[in-house]
Amino acid sequence: MRSLALANLATALLAASAVGCWHEIPTNTLRLTFPVTNQSNQVATLAIDGWVTGARMGRVTPAVLPPNSRTFVVIDVPPGTGWGLFVNAGRAGGGFAFTASDVDGCGGDVPIEVFIDRAGEPSWQAPLGQWCGPG
Repeated sequence: MRSLALANLATALLAASAVGCWHEIPTNTLRLTFPVTNQSNQVATLAIDGWVTGARMGRVTPAVLPPNSRTFVVIDVPPGTGWGLFVNAGRAGGGFAFTASDVDGCGGDVPIEVFIDRAGEPSWQAPLGQWCGPG
């Protein structure tokens, strides 16, 4: 059990160093808050990346989520398109949970939830229809 805890800690530290940092925060940045449920037995890393360029385009707080947890996260993203919330970059099962066009300029507490399944695959859900209000 102790070796599993140490392995998870090592993975979390490595993931945190790999997540990177978005240094310049524009004044017109959008901030979204929503829950992420990590159903896997491993830590999950979150990053805002350009889905075309792969460059870091935003910030996620917290960027590393414990196994088997539900955590509210805050993302700071540039207005417009071209970015996405990426889960578990560089690991099998990783991928984009959603992209800028899915939230269409929303800000604030948004009624979406991201899920990371046992295999590390991301998905998300939101209410049908118009749910985006001013941020």
